[in-house]
Amino acid sequence: MGLLYCTGCMSDCRLEVLRSELEARRSFLVLACGFLDENHPKPKQVPVRKLQRLADYFNQRRDRSRSTISMVAFDLDDGFARCKAEFLHDVGMLSPEPVTVRKSPF
Repeated sequence: MGLLYCTGCMSDCRLEVLRSELEARRSFLVLACGFLDENHPKPKQVPVRKLQRLADYFNQRRDRSRSTISMVAFDLDDGFARCKAEFLHDVGMLSPEPVTVRKSPF
């Protein structure tokens, strides 16, 4: 499970069309990937209600007059092997202590 930032890498991708539409409305497209299960070839889809909660979380401290975050489910059928979306790394989000020094995850 993870979050990806859509970079608009493939012009023929359905998500690129959506990203362009959202960009015109000053909204950034973030893709949510479900868990991979060894018993099923396709990852579990993130439910729409959870996508909305994630969007609400990311938008809660944003100045919505400037921009917003839109969450969309992403699956392997969208061309994950060819996609050049960027992974969003969790940096202290689950820590009870505030992060004061940022360290590279690599």
